[in-house]
Amino acid sequence: MRSLRLTLAAIMVSYSFQSSGYDEPLIPLSSPLFYIYALISFSLACFAGVCSGLTVGFMSISKTEMQIWVNSDNEYERKVAKPILEILGNHHLLLSTLLLSNSLSLEALPIFLDKIVPSYLAIIISTIAVVIFGEVIPQAYCTGSHKIAIGYFFSPFIRLMEFVLYPFVSPITYVLDNWLGHHDDKIVLTPENLRSILLLHDSKEYGYRP
Repeated sequence: MRSLRLTLAAIMVSYSFQSSGYDEPLIPLSSPLFYIYALISFSLACFAGVCSGLTVGFMSISKTEMQIWVNSDNEYERKVAKPILEILGNHHLLLSTLLLSNSLSLEALPIFLDKIVPSYLAIIISTIAVVIFGEVIPQAYCTGSHKIAIGYFFSPFIRLMEFVLYPFVSPITYVLDNWLGHHDDKIVLTPENLRSILLLHDSKEYGYRP
């Protein structure tokens, strides 16, 4: 509800500016710049979706599971787990890089849309693009059964973004590491936990039929 109120407020403000004659003339449909700005806007929406999906996807991958895969006899599991584990090793750097990348693309999207459509329409289009194509679909897909394969595929991309944005995210990473400590998802196994795991393994979800 809060985001909806902010969107409506932004539409009203932009409409008032447009009515007062403060809006710049829109790029006509016949101009090549129209399609360049439209392509840039589409690319920004896709980029935001990738960053949003990878943020949630990587946060849902268990580091313990990847450590098990690294020592697996399966060659594919070893190949996939190694780059993912290296990225997960610096949890706050990963989080800061993806969130900053996502924020930059979302902030830039209305700027380019505003050149080819009215301001109020740019806000509506960017809001719809962000919610549906930049949040819901990518996050649902990247947390599904293919999340590890997706993480492996985008590992070079994440490494590149960490390198490019390192001067900006390194202070944030340093503060988070010293304030919150390093992220760890180790499971402390107790007799009660082991019993629960065995019961879960024998449940109907794992194919057991009494």
